[in-house]
Amino acid sequence: MSSKKEENIEFQLINIEILESEIKAPTEPLINNIVFSFDIALEQRFNVEQELIFVICDITVFPQANPEQKLGKYRSNCIFKVNNLNKYITDNKKVNLSDNFIVTINSVALSTTRGLMFSLFKGTFLQRAILPLLDPSQYKKERNKQKPYML
Repeated sequence: MSSKKEENIEFQLINIEILESEIKAPTEPLINNIVFSFDIALEQRFNVEQELIFVICDITVFPQANPEQKLGKYRSNCIFKVNNLNKYITDNKKVNLSDNFIVTINSVALSTTRGLMFSLFKGTFLQRAILPLLDPSQYKKERNKQKPYML
């Protein structure tokens, strides 16, 4: 990524894939006022020949009071078609997209995954485990390290 001059990048969300979904029943009843936390990781992958960017969201749900107790997991892939993606690849095969563009596709992927998770969790003990609104800009610098974000 670079801090080069911003330009309009033509793109669209062309597919959404559910890669993994899991609800794990707790061994003991959960308290009524449970506070859920989330371990969130975002990863971007590129297929330059087909002009595709894949944003993979990997989210684990656990009680805030017991981070070791995994209650749910959701992994999705949002696939974006980017016109002329090859013009954003450097000679040494590095991606050179603006930070604002990466923030935008991360935001779309997180919002989409939030809705998918709600659909899966409704009617279960995880119904109130709604992924909060997040600032997707915090993922732009960490994405290559695949460092999870704890909330």
